[in-house]
Amino acid sequence: LRSGFHSDWNFTREDAVTLQGDIYTGDDTTRLQTFNTSLTGYRSVKKDVPVSGGNILSRWTHLFGDGEEFSFQFYYDHTDRKFTDTGSEGRDTFDLELRHRFRLFGFNDFQWGAGYRHTWDDISMQHGRHFGTFNPTSRKDDLFSLFFQNEMAFLRDRLHFLFGIRLDHNNYTGMEVQPTARLLYNLTSHQNVWAAISRAVRVPSRYNRDAIWILGASFDQKKKEPLVTGFIGDDSFGTEKLWAAELGYRWSACRKFSLDVTGFANFYDDLFAATTGDMFEHHGLIILPVVPENYGKANNYGVELTGNYRPFDWWRMEVSYSYLNTNYWVEAKHRGNSAVIAKYMEAPDHQVSFRSSMNITEAVDFDLWLRYVSSLQRLDVPSYTGLDLRLAWRPWKTLELSVNAKDLLDPRHPEYRDQFLNIQSTEVPRSVYGKVSWTF
Repeated sequence: LRSGFHSDWNFTREDAVTLQGDIYTGDDTTRLQTFNTSLTGYRSVKKDVPVSGGNILSRWTHLFGDGEEFSFQFYYDHTDRKFTDTGSEGRDTFDLELRHRFRLFGFNDFQWGAGYRHTWDDISMQHGRHFGTFNPTSRKDDLFSLFFQNEMAFLRDRLHFLFGIRLDHNNYTGMEVQPTARLLYNLTSHQNVWAAISRAVRVPSRYNRDAIWILGASFDQKKKEPLVTGFIGDDSFGTEKLWAAELGYRWSACRKFSLDVTGFANFYDDLFAATTGDMFEHHGLIILPVVPENYGKANNYGVELTGNYRPFDWWRMEVSYSYLNTNYWVEAKHRGNSAVIAKYMEAPDHQVSFRSSMNITEAVDFDLWLRYVSSLQRLDVPSYTGLDLRLAWRPWKTLELSVNAKDLLDPRHPEYRDQFLNIQSTEVPRSVYGKVSWTF
């Protein structure tokens, strides 16, 4: 069950305020693959997962004139997850953000902003022979952010250059720098090309640093003792890094048709790789520790093509295709004691999508989404074709009733299989839901 609201006020021509919030509750179930008491075999355990939470957001925007704008935003979110006989997770997030945009020297569109985020959690997991725990069970984290972005136009607005940089300070790795540069050139009134290069990072998570988790177990016939493989988080695990390059072309042939082609290449460094340590004995068990290290490297490249066609004002269609080639490896000098996990670093090579959006009348909409996703061979996930439909009716301008159906072509289908954590793989089922939207 979910309920929410959204409200906008324009107090003056210069000042606007937004206030919105959501609250929800529900009962989920999950199926975990764990071990029997002697750790000599696997068993499947079904767990009830009551969920609840809510959030609220408020934003004030002030316009000064001549394109200058200032905004301040407040956000708070609370979530609760409970796993029967296993543990629970509670998390609170408090976020503040301000942005300021203005014209600099008359020809620069300049933006800057700052933010602060505070999260505190309590992850009380059962510490036993079947799952794992987090140490410490409760943690508080702070994130301080600062960004600057400047856009300039040359050659009578035919050439646009944008440069930006984001500075983040977190509790795990300290200061992180993420720059980006983008170039857009209008070849003609109907064609343009663009290019971009950016750096992004992924900071360690609670699991990387604080988890103690059972990954697997086997029985040693010589020692007559179980051999347990356990993941142990490590404070030395650092930031994963990415450099991304993009090149694109757009052709707006006419008001009814446009074509986009984008090529990209991504280069990853210091990625997660699981490294095995020396075995030790703990409470009668032989433990083989697996710790996270930044020994992984990867690259991927691909192309995306998207065509938009609008035969009538009330009907819009979009066809897209994407190709992705992904490669992952562990640094040669660390392959001897690393559990190479390239087998689960996989994404679909090919994806095809067709979308249709029709405003049949002023009161009735009909949307269709047909898509094909190729297989994941290393994960033994077959290809699948999905079909989603949406029918909406507005008896009044302020009220919309809609019925949404997802994945109609199969009762269920898999999209991914876990190869690292012992989580039971599940399939995405066919689903239908209704929605009521009231605007006032």
